[in-house]
Amino acid sequence: MDLAQDLKARNSREKMLAHGVGVLYARSMKLIAEADAQAHTVEKVRFINAADRLFRTAMDAMLAFDKVRSGGCQRVEVRHVTVHRGGQAIVGNVIARKRRLASKLQARGRRSKR
Repeated sequence: MDLAQDLKARNSREKMLAHGVGVLYARSMKLIAEADAQAHTVEKVRFINAADRLFRTAMDAMLAFDKVRSGGCQRVEVRHVTVHRGGQAIVGNVIARKRRLASKLQARGRRSKR
């Protein structure tokens, strides 16, 4: 299982979760292939539903992996911003390059003078 290495599992709990995710994902892919080989639509649907349940379980295990790694903590930062009439606000982490920002401001200044 390469997943434990790719995720850089740090302890046995993380390795166990990573291996479990890998097994669930691999089996769900096999079920989809088996569904494709079925002649009857009802059987195809059964295989696809089983694959879907396994895949969802794998995704839940990945969330558990993240929770184990982060210690179950979440960080929420709240900032209050005042936006005046005609203004715009951006929500999120925005990193602007100084050169780009300066050139955009100059271009806006030129356009407004015309």
